[in-house]
Amino acid sequence: GRQGVVDHPPWRYSNIMTSIRKWLIAGCVCGCLPMVGCAAALGGRQDTSREAAARLVADVVRADYDGDRTKLAALRERFVMPANDPRLSSLVHYWRGFAMWRRAINGFNDDAPPDELARDLQTAVDDFQAALRMRPGFVDAKVGLISAIGYQGYLRRSDADATLPSLVRLLG
Repeated sequence: GRQGVVDHPPWRYSNIMTSIRKWLIAGCVCGCLPMVGCAAALGGRQDTSREAAARLVADVVRADYDGDRTKLAALRERFVMPANDPRLSSLVHYWRGFAMWRRAINGFNDDAPPDELARDLQTAVDDFQAALRMRPGFVDAKVGLISAIGYQGYLRRSDADATLPSLVRLLG
């Protein structure tokens, strides 16, 4: 073989990708576990709410990783808004927005129709904004919102007049 080139057997890439995927899912799940602890968020029993929340978030992350746009939309609907808990409600809004934001991004890769992408992005924007109304300092929701509005701008790139009001509202 050539000097300086290391031949890696194909199984190594598979194992590496599996490990990376597990770490990503674990990071997302562990990051949200302390925040998602109310049974009302999922309509489940209180003793299993954390596990159910972790599974639902992991399912969203997995569907995103797999590019499963249909599943992302279905999972968004499984998040139930809790009563009288603004912190948990902000998380539910965030994860609902995350599912639609990532659905749209995957749609760009799949050549989804622009009007479908626009609907998904607007739904994500609405969810991220709802999360931010409940918790103005929620950085992840801000990042999702900025990204979703950026993608909306890309979809409307030929019509700057349609994009500018969204950016002014975001920055204003």
